[in-house]
Amino acid sequence: MKTLVQNDKTWYKIELSAIFLSLAATADFLLDSIGTAASKPSKRRDLAWRKVDFVQPDAAWKDHLVVDQEMSGKTPLEFVRLFFDQGVVNHIRDQTKIYALQKDAKEFGVSSAEVECFLGILAFTGIVKMPSYRSYWSNETRYPVIADAMSRDRFEQIKKYLHFNDNLTQKPRGDPGHDKIHKVRPLIQMIRDNFMMIPPEEHQAVDEQIVPTKQRISLKQ
Repeated sequence: MKTLVQNDKTWYKIELSAIFLSLAATADFLLDSIGTAASKPSKRRDLAWRKVDFVQPDAAWKDHLVVDQEMSGKTPLEFVRLFFDQGVVNHIRDQTKIYALQKDAKEFGVSSAEVECFLGILAFTGIVKMPSYRSYWSNETRYPVIADAMSRDRFEQIKKYLHFNDNLTQKPRGDPGHDKIHKVRPLIQMIRDNFMMIPPEEHQAVDEQIVPTKQRISLKQ
């Protein structure tokens, strides 16, 4: 019995010694690593900022479209209006007014022409990119194509209330009629219908490809 107790005490001493040695070795390694990292020179590069004159980017269309005889005489704006026709613009105008009443209980006067101008500004911001949308109206980086078309405050007002569907008609989650893209469903359907009205040509091009994914997104195809 004494031998067993003696052996158990010896085993505990051996185990504790091994643990302390391991901790000591780990501590030495960490201290060496910290010292080595501190001794290495920093790779951060000091940037020297300088002020230069803003150069207006050229966003003019310089290419050509290969279209059939029926479409060859149309301007770029006429091409856009084939899909964003007056019905789409009026729908956005009406839903924006409805949302303003629902949100702030006040009438928001916006015209179809302003909605078209707003959509045109969004298209230009995708071509001429700046750090923030306010840069298009800033004195240092003013972009006349946008700044002269609509004031910054008016752009922000329309952006605040911009809507495409009535929130009060949305079915709750769990309801059989719940639509996950309720907020943009009418816009998608109207544009899709306009696409279907254009006769297909002989040569077709697919712009986006469908790739396999394991992401848990309910809207994936």
